[in-house]
Amino acid sequence: MTAISVAATGFETTQLLGDPGRGIAVLVDPPANPGPWLLEAARQDLRIRHVILTGQVDPNLLGYRGVIAETGAQLYLGGPLECDLPALRLIAGDVLEFGCLRITIEHAGPHAVQLCLSCTNKSVRECTSVFTNDAPR
Repeated sequence: MTAISVAATGFETTQLLGDPGRGIAVLVDPPANPGPWLLEAARQDLRIRHVILTGQVDPNLLGYRGVIAETGAQLYLGGPLECDLPALRLIAGDVLEFGCLRITIEHAGPHAVQLCLSCTNKSVRECTSVFTNDAPR
């Protein structure tokens, strides 16, 4: 059965979201030292293909550059973030699908985006989550 694998330890807004059946992962707000997250993805046989910056944390404090350099992942920006790397801007209503993962951008506030995570595999019932990240800095 394909399921969503979620690892959420350490840095408060960092999330590793994966589809173990397809080996695809999304890393949300990678911390300054993303090494443990890269190791966790490898331990679960996941390849980080997508990195989302929600806008909750100052991008200068995040380790997204290292993750992208190591994995070649696509970068997505939420909120008013700017960066010097190629990235896709997230706006309310956007839907990103990666394997069985479906991430809907529920709200693109002035400070951050709210992500709603669901699973396209209907046999998995316990994999719907909402990440509420819209807190002012």
